[in-house]
Amino acid sequence: MNPLINPNKRRVSLPKALADMLESIKPITATRTGNSCARGFLIHLLESRERGATELLIEPEPDCEVGCNVTERIGGEWSHVTTLVADSRSSLVAALVRMAAFTGEEFPGVGLLALQYKGKRLMWRIDMEAPDCQCVLTPLPQT
Repeated sequence: MNPLINPNKRRVSLPKALADMLESIKPITATRTGNSCARGFLIHLLESRERGATELLIEPEPDCEVGCNVTERIGGEWSHVTTLVADSRSSLVAALVRMAAFTGEEFPGVGLLALQYKGKRLMWRIDMEAPDCQCVLTPLPQT
């Protein structure tokens, strides 16, 4: 008999770690970005926050058909998080601009991105000179 299944009920008991992971993804899928790259990036954003990152940087749009690096700063040291495949950076930045309620007309600009995570509201400040320039995300204190 599978210990996760209760034969007297029509539900499954998930291990706590898996239940926490599913809870963390729920607000991400609820953003309705329609962009799997953006949803994946939001997972990186949550993981960076848990690691204590003070900044997350999306590099400027590359000139050629190469990927774009995303780095995080923890304790003053920069480290690589992921590389966005060619052509995905622009759709990711467009999704972040929509989620952060940028007007899209005024650059340089600052926006706020908020997510519900484990019963808390987590917010990031997004600074952009222009959509094709670097994008800096800074976590704000939890509310």
